[in-house]
Amino acid sequence: MNLNSSVYITYGINSPNGTPQINDNIIIYSNITDSDTPVRGALVFTKITNPNGVTDEILLFDDGTHGDVIKNDGMYVNSYQISLRGQYELHFIANGTTPYTFSRQGMSTFNVSGAVLPVANFTATPLSGTAPLIARFTDTSTNTPSGWAWFFGDETYTAPWTEVNVSSGWSGRQAHTSVMEPGGSIILMGGYDGGYKNDTWRSMDNGATWTLVNASSGWSARADHTSVSMPDGSIVLMGGWGSGYKNDTWQSTDYGATWTRVNESSGWSVRESHSSVSMPDGSIVLMGGYNGGNNYLNDTWRSKDNGATWTLVNASSGWSARADHTSVSMPDGSIVLITGVGSDRVKNDTWRSKDNGATWIQMNASAGDSARFVHTSVAMPDGSIVLMGGYDSGGFPNSYTWRSTDNGATWTLVNTSAGCMARGSHSSVAMPDGSIVLMGGRVKELMNDTWRFQPAGASAQNPSHTYTKPGIYQVALQAYNAGGYDSMRKAGYITVTSSTTKVGVFRPSVHTFYLKNGTTTTINWGVSTDLPVTGDWNGDGRTDVGVFRNPTHTFILKNGTTTTSINWGTSTDLPVTGDWNGDGRTEVGVFRNSTHTFYLKNGTTTTSINWGTSTDKPVTGDWNGDGRTEVGVFRPSVHTFYLKNGTTTTAIGWGVSTDKPVTGDWNGDGRTEVGVFRPSVHTFYLKNGTTTTAISWGVSTDLPVTGDWNGDGRTEVGVFRPSVHTFYLKNGTTTTTISWGASTDLPVTGKW
Repeated sequence: MNLNSSVYITYGINSPNGTPQINDNIIIYSNITDSDTPVRGALVFTKITNPNGVTDEILLFDDGTHGDVIKNDGMYVNSYQISLRGQYELHFIANGTTPYTFSRQGMSTFNVSGAVLPVANFTATPLSGTAPLIARFTDTSTNTPSGWAWFFGDETYTAPWTEVNVSSGWSGRQAHTSVMEPGGSIILMGGYDGGYKNDTWRSMDNGATWTLVNASSGWSARADHTSVSMPDGSIVLMGGWGSGYKNDTWQSTDYGATWTRVNESSGWSVRESHSSVSMPDGSIVLMGGYNGGNNYLNDTWRSKDNGATWTLVNASSGWSARADHTSVSMPDGSIVLITGVGSDRVKNDTWRSKDNGATWIQMNASAGDSARFVHTSVAMPDGSIVLMGGYDSGGFPNSYTWRSTDNGATWTLVNTSAGCMARGSHSSVAMPDGSIVLMGGRVKELMNDTWRFQPAGASAQNPSHTYTKPGIYQVALQAYNAGGYDSMRKAGYITVTSSTTKVGVFRPSVHTFYLKNGTTTTINWGVSTDLPVTGDWNGDGRTDVGVFRNPTHTFILKNGTTTTSINWGTSTDLPVTGDWNGDGRTEVGVFRNSTHTFYLKNGTTTTSINWGTSTDKPVTGDWNGDGRTEVGVFRPSVHTFYLKNGTTTTAIGWGVSTDKPVTGDWNGDGRTEVGVFRPSVHTFYLKNGTTTTAISWGVSTDLPVTGDWNGDGRTEVGVFRPSVHTFYLKNGTTTTTISWGASTDLPVTGKW
């Protein structure tokens, strides 16, 4: 643009997305020339007025380091972060004194409409099959998502947390509040660091870095307040304590940079340590809290206009009066309220409302998680709830992470040591990419660290996933872009049935496995004195073979063309195998009779479990259904199983001293049960809780075998008869006879 004389100024912006969008770092430029010769050494700056009328002044540089590429080429530039939707006004000013004095100005505007919210959807193929089932997923979301968080329904949420910032910029604090705004940034507000705070901080990279956006935010300094992120991108902050209890409501429409008081006295009584949620219909629901004098509250309030006005929807909500609880808004539009503290005790109950807080149903009077308060909880894209940390009834912090997949009716402990230190009075948010970010709180001192946990199954647009266990799986996809996020859940979408257990033999004389699976697989492996072992060494859902060589106390495992040798134990040890850590791969171990001790090998980790006596027989199984193999022994002298599960011991008197122990999931509940085979009467006696099943099968010289012969997820029994080298498999009223091997062979079973 030619403004005056021979000095020309052109100006404008460049955006990485072409059209400026929320969260873009745009480049503002001004090119100054005199008769096509670059003008160097000018003072160039831009005044930017955002849609809220706030003006920032930004200096533009021609030094080759601010995005202008070439130094002293007359192109003056700098970057600017877009944070609001609406119209921006730019006022360019350029002044020079060398080689002559000049002054030039220009005006420009641009509009930010923001990315259109994605609408998540997907397809998959196949939708059913036997394990291991490889399902291929195709994203069919509309409105151009830029990221994807997939939950395939078999996520365990057991991974450790990662510390992303040890000292996050904001002071160590507790009783602050934080929200995740639709575009994916985190806003942290207020709290207590030895004094009450009213600062606002923002992170745009999942908590890795933080920027102070307002050192004194307009609302009075406070802690134990709440905040919610609204569908329109605004933030609403409510109540708290700081030089008195509060009942005011504030709103920010620019990610915490500026704040407006929308209600000085909001109708609900002054309070702290309440909870609040933003609902899918755009309303806010506020619940409970404390307002002094041992006066805990159990009322529920609702606002339909971003906190400007409030309506009492339930004066006594059914759940006992409390504070320091949490609540989450679920994908189905319900609210789940979790634990807290009241005048009588610390709580561990869970409640749910399906009508915006008007009525409440108790989901669990004594949830699996211990009683706690000042914890945090988040709702995940897969419809589960994750609860983190808090103080127990003795006032001690913990680092436990619990999860519920049924709106708080039941809870599973998924991590007893989350990686981050035990704490309470922290904050946490669920992110568009499916991760959880946790911030600050009190351990022994006030913390300003930031931690992140990613439980999502995949982040690719069109992933594949292998299901290794039978089940009916819900699949969820959360698709997101700069405009926000949307999730889709498809219940019962993938059906995986059990592949049937097949038989085989190991022939010591020629040290060869002969595996039967329609066709015959012959694997020459080991030497004639080896003991056969089987397991899923690589986690692909198929059983592989191996041997344990006593003289050199070495496992030699075969996995396709891969051989793994693991020197472990001593020559008199008995080999055992199992998935000790729940990762879907079988690991090895030994039971040493002389010291009645299990030595379990898991990568570089060794676990020693002193258990039983020197005459016991080792057994393994998943006694509690947590996906991890535990150990136990069968003591013939007292015909009793002693099963070890962490610090829990289960003793099951069963059978007689000459019985042979067997284990299996007799009822398909995911837990391993015990049983015996009594050669004298060729009968299996299977124990399932208080139920006993007796199955007369085979003859007294048969060897017992177990497996899921029909793929229904239940373990059935069978025998291998060496004299006629034949398997006789029992499945209800059905008998399968498989002639296989030779009379000196050793039977093996697996899913080849």
